[in-house]
Amino acid sequence: MILANKRIRILIFGIILCFLVFAVWIQFFYLPIAQEYNMARSETESLTSSLEMLQLEKKKLLMLQQVNSDKKKELERLSNFLVEGESLQEANATTQTLMQKFWDSHNITLTAYKELKPEKWRENPVGSVVYHFSCGIQELSDLLVYTESLEKGIRIQGLSIHCPNKNQSVLKIVLTLGTLFIEKM
Repeated sequence: MILANKRIRILIFGIILCFLVFAVWIQFFYLPIAQEYNMARSETESLTSSLEMLQLEKKKLLMLQQVNSDKKKELERLSNFLVEGESLQEANATTQTLMQKFWDSHNITLTAYKELKPEKWRENPVGSVVYHFSCGIQELSDLLVYTESLEKGIRIQGLSIHCPNKNQSVLKIVLTLGTLFIEKM
């Protein structure tokens, strides 16, 4: 009886049609967009967490790079500390050359030198050379300052000073220098 009235039928038909249009809209438009939105949101969260992890990794790598850079600088400084030479004899020869240049420029007379048996320092050989020479007090002082300023693996192992006459200013010196040799890898 209710359906007998044309207006009510059209109204019910309109409501059913609106409901069907709404159901079709939800099924074909709203739900796919909502699913896409949820997937994009979860992907964004995943990418954000990945980005944070990558930024932490980047910080770690930058710190490691800084440490490596500092170690490289220290290695270069220590490499400059080593006396050049492929063997202990070559390192001793380099030390002899450095000392000879100084002696020539400071009027020091080398009488003799002798290479001694190598010693050990932390499993590394240390070559020893004994120098006999004559010089004045000022030249000896300059030599000691020069040896200290070399910043090489060279050290004074022994120093003996003999003054033959109190009236003369010429000293007889016996100087023992040690040269650290570390093989390059």
